[in-house]
Amino acid sequence: MNKFTFAAIAAIAFVGTAGAQVRWNPANSWATDNGKTMLPVSEDGKCAVNKLAKGNGQWRNDIRYAATANLTEEEHFLVVQTTTDGCAWNLNDFKFEYMLQRKLSEGLNEDGSVKWGGNTDSFHESYPSFRGDKLKVVDQYGAELFQLLGSRVNDGTDDVYSEDVIVIDLNKVQGTDEDKSEGLLFSAGDVYMPNFNGFETIVEPDASGLGGVQQRSWMGFVCIAKDATVTSDEPTFTIHYTGTVADSSDALMVCEEYANGEGGQEVRDGDEEESSVAGITAEENVKVYLKNGRTAVAPGADSIEAYSVDGKLMGKGVDSLELANGIYVIKAEKNGAVSTVKAIVR
Repeated sequence: MNKFTFAAIAAIAFVGTAGAQVRWNPANSWATDNGKTMLPVSEDGKCAVNKLAKGNGQWRNDIRYAATANLTEEEHFLVVQTTTDGCAWNLNDFKFEYMLQRKLSEGLNEDGSVKWGGNTDSFHESYPSFRGDKLKVVDQYGAELFQLLGSRVNDGTDDVYSEDVIVIDLNKVQGTDEDKSEGLLFSAGDVYMPNFNGFETIVEPDASGLGGVQQRSWMGFVCIAKDATVTSDEPTFTIHYTGTVADSSDALMVCEEYANGEGGQEVRDGDEEESSVAGITAEENVKVYLKNGRTAVAPGADSIEAYSVDGKLMGKGVDSLELANGIYVIKAEKNGAVSTVKAIVR
């Protein structure tokens, strides 16, 4: 077998650091038009480009995460690294939205159809909803703001042309209770948020039309640049990195690790395979992920092998393989299709 080099492998690196449970690669992650039109992605798969459109005194475009998001209570800081081209963006105008609204069934209409509650913002202790308005990052989320190029903290008073990293505390997401309380996002624990852009039934009502739940949800950004800062006919807003961390101080580290790596979408330990690995391997029919930070898993694979970076076989199995600490190249084969990924076990 030929020796492996990192440069020669079109692969994803799974990094088992405690401060970076889930990382959303721009590839196959961000979209416009209510999550239907995927944003174009760079050749290396590391950034997605969002073109802004001219409006009334400003240029803007809304983008949404186009897949299921699994947000955990222990990692409640959302990290976003961005740049602009042909414009500047002002952090005081930049908005983030976390939309999670639910309707409860209220019985049957005269024609026998289910009657759904009309107030989509109504609060229910079993099915809490969250504010659906677009809150400004600086003054309504109380976000911490970092800048990669330099040591100063950008407080939103300046237009920004350079690379910036935004860190949003998801515990600032406000509820729709009477007081619009902060911290209701994780009131029932970790949040599994499917990308529903319209109301879908997630709990079927009973024969009397009661007990049913409908939900619509998404998360995304409103990218805004003022007319006075635009210097191009097609200004763009580019996302380089998005993910979550347990401590805001890890934000710069994970952005730098991602920039220095090979791209791809990294998986949170313990995530279900179908919710965490879509699009992360080169071979679509053979999915590979790292479970619990130590076991390489390829569901349904005929074989899975682990090699050292110099090509030495370190272990083999059928569809899973437990690994000691180290850097590995994982090769999985299923019905003649092969995927090769890099894994770092710590």
